[in-house]
Amino acid sequence: MDDDIMAEDSAHAPPTRPTTEPPSTGLCMLLKTALGDASNQDRSGAVKVPAGLINVLLDMLLNTEKTMRRLEETIHRLNASVDASHHQPHPCPPRRAGEETRWASASCVKA
Repeated sequence: MDDDIMAEDSAHAPPTRPTTEPPSTGLCMLLKTALGDASNQDRSGAVKVPAGLINVLLDMLLNTEKTMRRLEETIHRLNASVDASHHQPHPCPPRRAGEETRWASASCVKA
């Protein structure tokens, strides 16, 4: 019986992984646009980037770094709260000494 169940389970393959890619960040899209534009390239293939775009890219990099730092801090806080919740004392009070002997000597428990 168990062999039949396992044979049925193996016949069903897991769904295929989606082929879509995650959305690009604004920084990646801007870089792709600037670097992929043939009018910004010279004959050797070097890309001419306007000074204003460099400042925008630097600002975007700094903002991305700040966002990543905040995400890491949030993850650390969440991990700490999960760890703390797993180490809390058990909700049931510990048994008091002598309880077992008192219950064992009770007339309603004796066989």
